[in-house]
Amino acid sequence: MPVDTPATRQNQHLMPGQNWIVAGKFPQSTSSGQADPDAPEDILNNTPPADGKFASCGNPVAVFLDETTNNGNPWPRTRVISGQAMTVNLATRPGTLVRRIYIVPTIPAWNPKQKLTRAQFEFSQDATTYPYYRLFSATPYFGAAASENILNGGLAFVNDQFSFSFNVPTRPNGPHSLLLVVEFANSGDALYNVIDLEYVSSL
Repeated sequence: MPVDTPATRQNQHLMPGQNWIVAGKFPQSTSSGQADPDAPEDILNNTPPADGKFASCGNPVAVFLDETTNNGNPWPRTRVISGQAMTVNLATRPGTLVRRIYIVPTIPAWNPKQKLTRAQFEFSQDATTYPYYRLFSATPYFGAAASENILNGGLAFVNDQFSFSFNVPTRPNGPHSLLLVVEFANSGDALYNVIDLEYVSSL
């Protein structure tokens, strides 16, 4: 599956093979046909997810993931303490070259009774302020450097696997969510996953 851990809406509620949830990269935007600001040789983006469609990216098999509840029940949430470390283990499909990976949190005062829209996420002009952000700088994507070990700055996953750790953002106790985005260099799309968290005082 694309994201093995932590639990995401996609890896908990979709069948293997259905949980490759993609839409146009650059989710802070709503427009297609945009060049990557760091690597303009990359494939232009397709249309990013519509507001309220970040969990499904409009995929018919996943549209239920966009709802505020799971058939009337809260979405399962991973219990965390504000600021604690979390590790993400993910995989991608062969031939997919990753330009960047980042995590966007919901704003502190977000409303879990509303669908996930751009206004609910804390998008930043300075991507380095995200809880996790990494740009893989090998350019262009069609050059030899793109196939180097991703740990050395290449774009290709080693054995299609990658792991990283980050500190969850400081938030008050209660439900919060994170948007995990994996943007591709040789495609107009990005992989999207939603990580649902429950902030608590102690575990």
